[in-house]
Amino acid sequence: MALVAHDGPEDILGVGRISASGTSAEFALTVRTDRQGLGLGHVLMTRILDHAWNKGIDEVFGDVLAENARMLDLCRSLGGEVRQHPADSMLLRVVFRNPANRSGA
Repeated sequence: MALVAHDGPEDILGVGRISASGTSAEFALTVRTDRQGLGLGHVLMTRILDHAWNKGIDEVFGDVLAENARMLDLCRSLGGEVRQHPADSMLLRVVFRNPANRSGA
């Protein structure tokens, strides 16, 4: 699933997407440089996570450059767990877990 934020038919402001395999999905998010810091990334990420949870996905993950503090802060603010990437020291892996499955029951 891809979600595109635009201002007119040819003015793309940002894109959020998830690609699912079973009960896990990978996310990607990009926001045009001149639109960063205005809340668009938050809206896109919230909507793709909501879509994943509504589809029964248990876990959504994505890789973020370790230097991308703004994206890491966004992910943490939405409940993402930030870990070291298993194979690349330049990346961190962010993992979101479906809130419906967090009760531990």
